[in-house]
Amino acid sequence: MRALIRRLEDHVDDLTEAERDQITEAVDVLRSTRRTVTTIVHLGMPTAPPSVSDPRDIKAAGR
Repeated sequence: MRALIRRLEDHVDDLTEAERDQITEAVDVLRSTRRTVTTIVHLGMPTAPPSVSDPRDIKAAGR
């Protein structure tokens, strides 16, 4: 998706002002949708527990 957006942005110089505005609006929608989907949908990426640098915190956490 990011590569597609960058390719589109590289070619907007040849467009009219109205066409550039439409492209900018479409890019904004795509970015917003991607952020929303990434936030709402768990993509199966593994998560790591927060690191604990103070040994007293490990004991308090019950580890």
